[in-house]
Amino acid sequence: MNITVPTALLRDMCRDAARAVPGKTALPILEHLLISAHAGTEECTLSVSASDQELAIRRTADIDPKSISDPGEICVPADMLLPFLDVCPGADIALRGDDNEVFVVSGQSNYRIMCLPPADFPAIDEPTNEGSSLHVGTEEFIGTVQSVLYAVATEAARPMLQGVLFEVHPDQLQFAATDTHRLASASLNLSCTPTPGNFIVPSGSLKHVLAILPRADGAAVRIDATESSMHFRSNGLSVRVRLLAGQYPPWRKILPVSDPTHLTVYVDAGVLEQSLKRAAILAKSAGKRIDMAVGAGKCTIKAETSGKGSMVEDVEAEVINAQEGFALGVSCGYMLDTCSVVDPSRRLRLEFESNIRPILIKIEDFDGFVGILMPLQPDLL
Repeated sequence: MNITVPTALLRDMCRDAARAVPGKTALPILEHLLISAHAGTEECTLSVSASDQELAIRRTADIDPKSISDPGEICVPADMLLPFLDVCPGADIALRGDDNEVFVVSGQSNYRIMCLPPADFPAIDEPTNEGSSLHVGTEEFIGTVQSVLYAVATEAARPMLQGVLFEVHPDQLQFAATDTHRLASASLNLSCTPTPGNFIVPSGSLKHVLAILPRADGAAVRIDATESSMHFRSNGLSVRVRLLAGQYPPWRKILPVSDPTHLTVYVDAGVLEQSLKRAAILAKSAGKRIDMAVGAGKCTIKAETSGKGSMVEDVEAEVINAQEGFALGVSCGYMLDTCSVVDPSRRLRLEFESNIRPILIKIEDFDGFVGILMPLQPDLL
């Protein structure tokens, strides 16, 4: 292979693909980036691929036909090429190599890197079920998925809870995540009619997808799923994610039933978030506990650390069905996580059945998001 391309283009493509390079692996080939240059009759393309066998990423871009002197492929160690690209002296970079080595030239700098045969690189299959694809706006997809990611479990005791559930319905794409202490669900309306199904996507891989999806105005992401993997494609980006095995818990069964007679609090999300951040400074006890007391026209936040200090702050709120003396304990961090995914200008709707039942969390005048949060044990109050 012999090509000369803009340094910035190759650097950005390699950075995105390198998200799939594993930190530790018993297979040396997975520590490499596969760089391919293809010269067709109508277009010439450059692609960079990486895979850790759970996540595979390929970035493809059209390039000037004059950039390719000799098409082909090379397999370069990511930890050797990426640092050079970060400090590359020239606006353009030339790659000349074969199965064994590659010469990288930019400005007055010449770099020689030992390679592995491209034939050893694992194949990255493309989906074939074209008829069941669904298309959603990129910005809408990113925002909706991010609104549930905070509730994903971080412990490996139940692996399926370390992923986000994708429920594909004929007219809607539903997302859900839970770590058993809290739950978040959000949905997107679909204009297409995909094949229904449930898929558990690992949260770690999903975060990489969200980070590198192109966000140009009007951009859309195409999603395809098989029994074992989910594919995301958008504007030259192709990502394959291996799905988690197992049955996701029946999360709808644990959603509290909304009742107009329940104690309900409407509070500005941004105001509550700032109050919780101040409370977090002193919420150093087990579970980062804070106490919430609800009274007429206000929600009182209390935090205390023995031997350190305490704080009390009233947050203005609209209270419906006020109950004298109502208070409960919650995790300050968990409540902050919920606030962080809500537009600060919106109002949160907190519905309380009792101080031992889950808190039902919604966004005023928006049906696309539902969260629940388990209170801490009342005997600790």
